[in-house]
Amino acid sequence: MTRFDITPLARAVLAVKDLIRRAACEVHGAHAVEVPVDGLRALTRTELDDPLAGIRAAVLARYAASAEIRAYAEQARGVGRAWDEIAKALGLDQTQFDDPRAELAFRLVAENRPLPFRESFERLDAWWRCGSCGQRIRDHDPFEANPADNEIGHAATCRRHAAEVAASRLWEEAR
Repeated sequence: MTRFDITPLARAVLAVKDLIRRAACEVHGAHAVEVPVDGLRALTRTELDDPLAGIRAAVLARYAASAEIRAYAEQARGVGRAWDEIAKALGLDQTQFDDPRAELAFRLVAENRPLPFRESFERLDAWWRCGSCGQRIRDHDPFEANPADNEIGHAATCRRHAAEVAASRLWEEAR
């Protein structure tokens, strides 16, 4: 790798930024203009003639990204991934927050809240399709130990749910 190569992550960030700029132009009527960098004519950067169009496009991208996070989190739950695993994928580090990161991930997905969270007394749910029984599941939260108390909608013959409930009961008995 030479010093001019960029990482795949940096390349992806640039692609997302380009999509936002294109949306600002196509949807909100902005125009891309080349502006000299530090007064040099030979070196330019692309900017929008209307930065508010850029804000509108970035907000649109934020809403789309938030919807995708929720959709993928629901898919992850459906194939048996734990909220803690989802928290890791979201980049939540336990040392950053007082609450367990599984709870933070649930709140981020179900409540669609940015970090840090405001306290809320309302009960919110996440919905996902179980990869084992195929049913649409209403997930109250990861806060209770027993999945039977949190997940509503599994088929009576769902092997995954039965195994999780049995493991939860064994854990409770061992305490």
